[in-house]
Amino acid sequence: MMPSKLIIRTDISVETLRRRARLEWDGRVAARLLAIANALDGMSRAEAARAAG
Repeated sequence: MMPSKLIIRTDISVETLRRRARLEWDGRVAARLLAIANALDGMSRAEAARAAG
């Protein structure tokens, strides 16, 4: 059985996510924020995750 897709929130702008990532002290959290921003910019989830580290 294939897992259902998770929906990405769109109530926070890509710019805000990137700004929060720059200010975040926890690298893992910053990478997740960047991955979400990348996905909202049109990258596939796999590409977004690779680009964010």
